[in-house]
Amino acid sequence: MSSLTIKGLYLSLLITLIASPLLTCEAVESDQPPAARKLIATRSETPPVIDGRLDDDCWQQSAEARDFSVFQYSQQLHPEQTIGRVCFDDDNIYISMECTVNEIDKFKARLAVANGKYKYSHGGVIEVFVDLNRDKKTFQQYLLHANGTSAISLPENDLFGILNEDYLISQSQITDKGFNIEMSFPLAMLHLQPDTAEVWGFNLNRVHDLYDERHDRNGFFSSWNSTQAMAFGTPELFGELVVNADFSRFYWEVDFVREPQAGDAKVQLLIKNKTGRKFSGRLTLDLVPPQGKTATYTKNVSLTPGQAETVSFKHFVSAEDVEAQYRIKITDQQGQVCYLGGTQKRDTTPGDSWAAPSPNADQQKTGFIVFRRPFSQPVLYKAVPKSNEIVSELSLSACRGEFEPVNFSLYPIQDVRSLNVTVGDLIGPDGAVIPRSAIDVRKVMWQSDWANVRTFEAKEHLLRRCDVLSLAARRTQRLYLNIRIPQDATAGEYLGKIDLTSAQGTTSLTLNVQVLPFELSAADGMGYFMYYPGVKHKMFSTPEFFRKTVVDMREHGMTSFTIYNWIKSKDPQTGKEFVDVDNNARDSYGVTYAEMMDILRNEGIGDGVPIMDVFSMHYGPEMIVELDKICRSRDNWPEVLFYINDEISYDERIAAARKVLEKIKKLAPNIKTTTAMGPKGAKALGHLYDVWIGATTPEMLEECRSMGKSPWTYSCRETVDVSPAFERAFFGKFAWQLGLRGVGLWSYTEDDSFFNRFNRKHKYEGFKFSSEWKQYYGHVLFEEDEIIPTVTWEAVREGIDDYRYMLTLKKHADKALDSDKESVRQAARNGLKLLKDISAAVPYLSDDKIYGRAWQEMGDMDGERTRVINAILELQK
Repeated sequence: MSSLTIKGLYLSLLITLIASPLLTCEAVESDQPPAARKLIATRSETPPVIDGRLDDDCWQQSAEARDFSVFQYSQQLHPEQTIGRVCFDDDNIYISMECTVNEIDKFKARLAVANGKYKYSHGGVIEVFVDLNRDKKTFQQYLLHANGTSAISLPENDLFGILNEDYLISQSQITDKGFNIEMSFPLAMLHLQPDTAEVWGFNLNRVHDLYDERHDRNGFFSSWNSTQAMAFGTPELFGELVVNADFSRFYWEVDFVREPQAGDAKVQLLIKNKTGRKFSGRLTLDLVPPQGKTATYTKNVSLTPGQAETVSFKHFVSAEDVEAQYRIKITDQQGQVCYLGGTQKRDTTPGDSWAAPSPNADQQKTGFIVFRRPFSQPVLYKAVPKSNEIVSELSLSACRGEFEPVNFSLYPIQDVRSLNVTVGDLIGPDGAVIPRSAIDVRKVMWQSDWANVRTFEAKEHLLRRCDVLSLAARRTQRLYLNIRIPQDATAGEYLGKIDLTSAQGTTSLTLNVQVLPFELSAADGMGYFMYYPGVKHKMFSTPEFFRKTVVDMREHGMTSFTIYNWIKSKDPQTGKEFVDVDNNARDSYGVTYAEMMDILRNEGIGDGVPIMDVFSMHYGPEMIVELDKICRSRDNWPEVLFYINDEISYDERIAAARKVLEKIKKLAPNIKTTTAMGPKGAKALGHLYDVWIGATTPEMLEECRSMGKSPWTYSCRETVDVSPAFERAFFGKFAWQLGLRGVGLWSYTEDDSFFNRFNRKHKYEGFKFSSEWKQYYGHVLFEEDEIIPTVTWEAVREGIDDYRYMLTLKKHADKALDSDKESVRQAARNGLKLLKDISAAVPYLSDDKIYGRAWQEMGDMDGERTRVINAILELQK
């Protein structure tokens, strides 16, 4: 079966089809797996004509791959047999497949349903697998349909194999007995390497019409070398193809120095000669945009064996070039092709459909239009401003000690090189100053949500530091300013400016900051937290860096913490395990348990809010009791909730958790416990847990509070599945609406959460994130001793501040209700009604699969914040 398909889909299909008996040639199955079959490729001086006819001399002389077996039984032949043949010459390898179909009229009718499109389930498909170095791990897969269409699957690192379908020449022909497929693979496109074996891993497979009612599960699939009921893409079960030839001229390594991004001034390729001999020849780059003229660049190259060289082509990468085909060819002095490679991206990122407003004289001169949308609304590079979004001034209101963001976007009407972004001091009442050092300027970067190796959708992600920009025409760039209001700032208006300067001139924006005349309430016992299991990288596993992460969490509103630090030690003499918080391994955060707790305490995490020991799910009851005693005995350590098992929504987990909980409560009734649970777990064990993580339904909330327990919740969506609007609402008005006492996310960051278009996983070790990658989980990125935030991480802080503003209004209003003035009491009632109205409009955000990216449904949170501020100011009067 194709590795490109979802196994579950076909399994469901196969189960629902009515099977009928097979007419097969049967043999007794052996208990031993059969030996790998071997085929010797035939050298041919005259290549076949790729026309699907199979009448060429080379096919008559080639050895044949026969006796295709059914999917599950290696010695049971398929009733519709297939014959494969392989030959080669100095430049290509050729494969033909002769496929018998027993009921050709029905086959043709089902083939017609495919209507000339690649449909794995309709008609017939042959699958060719090659494992060039016979490592039994990596392979190339080529799928060719009886109607002439095709699809490919490539090794995880072969970026320049993505256009292999374009280099592959194939032709199908429908016959009276079935169908034939001929194909020609240029050896230069296979990207052979010095470890390419003389004996390749090789298999030929066939997908028979999945809608043929005569077949059962076995009849749908057949193989030359049986995969023994495993998926076709199981390289350890491939057969062998012997190719006696010297392929060393094709041994090249080619990669981008970095994938071209809009605004880049050049395209750089890194090539390495691995042929084992001196090379002189030519490198050609064809850049083929979706529309417009192809740009062709050539350079002569000369490399000694093993030499690598960076080859640069001066080319300004436009917005259109991002989706261009990048085709690469290396030829030697005799004109022989040594390397063929190509790549392309298809961008499905949504964009705006309207035309940009006509620029005025200043905009025409500087080359861009400045506009602004709410930060909770995505603004990616396809965004186009409307006239009413154009701004020359940015304004915000904030309390002392608060971090407050403001954003704006640049729509380039022409290419703009080296645009400098500078911000000055903000000058306030009586010469008071908010220094420029309190203003953090960043650019919004995106990540790729890959549908396949070629197709992606961009999602807003990282906030990288920014001082100089390179802009491509019609490709919007969003900028983000975060201002930290000093604790001693005088209330009132502060003014400054932002200068955007390039060779074309300067555009200045006024920055207006209103420091509010009241104190913002703390979150008052709310357990805000991020699951954080730590990162196993020497740079990020030190006491200094752990302290940095704790400070970053605190500055983003976190009040609680999840502990993944081990406490078990073993007595070397007795072998007995015991609790050791002072000398245990620094495995998760680069600190001991005691060092971790001291840092959390000193930085204010766990101040009035319990923290969670997640690793306690791996300890026995006695060890948990001992750890609890130690934590209670240390000076000012935070209160600890012990996490007993996880997601107890299944009978076996409930039973296991009950056993531990009852033992703990017997040994030490005052120990506090928690876990993530659903309604079933809460009904069974809710009385034994002090904090219910996941208590969000009305029924669970009522039951939780009736037992005197504390309701918390969390969200566990991939970063590409949630928007800043969702995270802000989730931590803010949703928590307020339900009266939650804790809110968290999975996760702060993960060690192996990065994936590329080939779904290849990467750890932090030696990793630098770029937009071609996807961060599966994690709302910050560690890079070069820096913690880089994402748009969702900043939105978390905004949501927590929304909660704090709502709490501040409630406190003022509750106090004002006791006033002896009716006007004050009325203002209080108005304020409380505003809070009720905001709360009533919040959707049920625990359905994060539904609402994760539904930013429109989150409402106007900036407007709601403004109304809350005005209500507080009204009460202050």
